[in-house]
Amino acid sequence: MPRKVSYWLITFLLIVAMGATPVMSQSSQDLEAAVQENIRAWQKEMVNTVVVGSNISAVEKIMTAKYRDKARISWGGTGNYALFFLIDDFIQARVECNVRNEVVSLPIIERKGPWVRQPNGELHLDPR
Repeated sequence: MPRKVSYWLITFLLIVAMGATPVMSQSSQDLEAAVQENIRAWQKEMVNTVVVGSNISAVEKIMTAKYRDKARISWGGTGNYALFFLIDDFIQARVECNVRNEVVSLPIIERKGPWVRQPNGELHLDPR
């Protein structure tokens, strides 16, 4: 390709790329819809089965064979913590507990955040 043509072609492609808005493909839209549907289904399931004030072991029993991994984040020196259940590549459940291992609120079902495990086994919380 002659140098002059390639220069104009590259310039054109850069202009188009800078002004282009990202468009989700149909399969991406289908996946996003499925993730949102499953988040709602998990939230409904957790609201119907988890009792605020119950021991975290009851939640762990409910979640048996329903998650791929779990990890904890401690909230400072209070002894309070959040227990995260990694459900799949897209969804995680977060259960807030107090120092007595009691569930203090209904679980939150959310999009999976980054799972970076510290040497002590706890998750590193991404502040974003």
